[in-house]
Order: sequence, then C-alpha cells, then structure tokens
Amino acid sequence: MIKNALSTSWFLANRQLRRTSKWSHVLIISVMMLTFLNLVFVSGVLVGLIEGATKLVREYYSGDVLVKNLVTEEYILDSDQLQQSALSIPGVEALTSRYIGDGIIQAGYRDRTNPYEPIDSTGMRFAGIDPEIEDEVMDISRFMMEGEYLEDGDDRFVLMGSNLIRENLSIPEAERYTVSGVGVGDKIRILVGDVSREYTVKGIIGGKIEALSLKVFMTKDEAEDILNRRQKEVNEIAINIDYSKTTPDEVVATLSSMGFDEKAQILDWEDSLGTFFEDITSTFSLLGNMIGSIALIVAAITTFIVIFINAITRRRYIGIMKGIGINKLTIEMAYVWQSMIYAVIGSSIGVAITFGFLKPYFDRNPIDFPFSDGILAVSVEGTVVRLLLLFITTIIAGYVPARMITKENTLNAILGR
Repeated sequence: MIKNALSTSWFLANRQLRRTSKWSHVLIISVMMLTFLNLVFVSGVLVGLIEGATKLVREYYSGDVLVKNLVTEEYILDSDQLQQSALSIPGVEALTSRYIGDGIIQAGYRDRTNPYEPIDSTGMRFAGIDPEIEDEVMDISRFMMEGEYLEDGDDRFVLMGSNLIRENLSIPEAERYTVSGVGVGDKIRILVGDVSREYTVKGIIGGKIEALSLKVFMTKDEAEDILNRRQKEVNEIAINIDYSKTTPDEVVATLSSMGFDEKAQILDWEDSLGTFFEDITSTFSLLGNMIGSIALIVAAITTFIVIFINAITRRRYIGIMKGIGINKLTIEMAYVWQSMIYAVIGSSIGVAITFGFLKPYFDRNPIDFPFSDGILAVSVEGTVVRLLLLFITTIIAGYVPARMITKENTLNAILGR
C-alpha cells in the first residue's frame, strides 16, 4: 500500500509541477538556494574570521606544536635535549626556539628638554630569536612593514612591533601600552630588571598577529645576555610537522611519553591559543546560526504559501481525486514531493556555488579584516546538517497546507463550497 501511495503521489507531483508556472519554479528554487547560502555563508564568514586569525598564528608563530616553560619555571628544562628529541620524531620537519622576557621600553628620552618630564615608556614583552632559523621556519620577515629584518650579529638592533607604536593605533586606550614617535633608525631603551640597554630600531614588524605586533624582537645572543641565561635555556619551541606523516596530537603524546611533560608545557597549536579563540568561534557560530534560522523561517513561509495557494486553487481537483478513491496520504505526499524537489534543486545549486566558487574564491582572496584574513569556513559535516534542516523544514512546509486542504469534506471540495 505504501509503495503504491509513493508511486502514485510521485506521478501526481510530476503532473502538478508541469502545470505550474515556470516563474513559480524559479521563485521557490531561488528562495531555497538563497536560504541555503544564508545558512552556510553567514556562519562561514563569521567563523572564518576567527579561523583566519588562528591560521595566521599557527603558520607564523606557534607552529603545529608549541612548547612553553612551566609556570613555575623561568625556562624550559632540558630544552636542548627536548629539541633534539623532537627532531627525531618521524614527521617533524623543523623547529625554532625563542627566549621570552618582560621589560620596559622607553622612547623619546634623547629629545627631552625638561629633565623632570616623564619619559615615554610602556611595559612590553620581547623575544630573542635566531633570525635565520626563525625566518626559515616561520617566515616572519614577510610581515616587515618598514626597515630591514634582523641578521646574525645585530646585537644592538631590534625589530619593533607595530602595535607598540602609538601612531599605528587609533584607540584612546593605546596610550597606556604604546610609545610615541618611534621609527626605523630611532633609539629606544629597554629595561629588564636592573639592566638598561639602548638599541637601534632596525625595522617595524606588524601584520595581524598580536604575537608579532606586540613584541620587540632581538637576537638570541642579546636576549641571553640581558636575561642572564645560559645557552639553550629557552622559553618557547615552535614545531612544524608534515601532516602526511604525523599529527600535532601524536607529537605531543610522543614528547610526553619521553617525560618532557614534566619539564615543559607541550601544547598542540589549538591548545596554545587558549580558550579565547574557541569562545569567540562558538559565539560567532551561534550568531550565524541565529541569522540563518531567520532565512530558514522565511523559506518555510514561502513554501507554505506557494503550496497552500496551489492546493486551494486545486480544491475541486483534490475533491475529485478523493471521490474516485485516492486516499489523503497519497495526495498529501504529492505536495511533499513537490517541496522536496524544490529543496533538492535549490540546495544543489547552493552547494555548487559554495564549494565550486565561493570557498575557492575566499581561499584565494581572504577578506581583509583588521585582525584577520577572513576565509569562508565551511565543512562537509556542517553542510550536511544544514541540508537536513532545509529538507525537514521544507517537507513540513509542504505537508501542512496539503493536510489542511485534504481534511475538508470531499463533497464540499468538489462543489467548491
């Protein structure tokens, strides 16, 4: 019986679709397509904004695995041995290590006319790097805004993070954590504990990565000296891997099994970001879903109206079908088939546009947000879920009006009463 109902309803649906105006088809299919794109695109752009930011951090600062010193320690214990062990793990391609310290940066002190005038200063974090290795592994020289990148032996030169310079920021609060008037060739003074040293700004490094734009970079030798560290007592080790051979989780697990988890924090790139990016991603995803749900409701209402008007104009036809013995379920299923056909065609066009044009386009041309190169973050799993939501909503929107009409008295429907 069910098989006969399905085949008969499919036949009726095809007949009705052929008799429906082509402009009605275009309208409903367009609504379905735009609804699907709204469901995918808005959420994808919002989440992609954060994914773009995290991608930049992973590729140009943290690497795939980031090792940091324990909170209770000044540096990574046995960091030299840890680096050698990491490089011996299959799939680990390269790594770079850094000294990290906190201090105070002073600027404009040479130009003061009043010795009692406060010196322009702010707290900052600095990183001691091997310029050649850091650039080879992380390619940070691409973020040079002015001047030149560091070279080995540039012990009295530094790279200044762009967001430490007041003129590069337009927010009022910037005065509290920036200094003014610093450019390439200017002198700055860095205070770390009792140590005070003067450096020449060789370049300004910027970009949309706070880990770069809010730091001062110097050579490893200089950082060792100013921090009074022995060689290899580093604070960070960024590790890049070949994903065809291993994963961040596997590298973390291997290093932990060697006992290094007792000497350092060993984090995959996602954990190294903390919960901030994860919370923002969840919030934006929720916001995108809320906006998309409005489009889903609009699509449901549009489908309901079209099917309802279609059924109303065919009341007598429906009454005759009931009179000759076609049961209500078959008639209702005919309208459900119509709704599903519209949903399939509209969403198929939407999927083709999303994966065939929009995603590749935004991958090649990221959206230029102030703190991120935004991409379109869409996944196959997320797309399937949205397709199911659209199908379910459309089926309900097609069934309800058909059910309302078929419930009418058969004789009244035939007579148009």
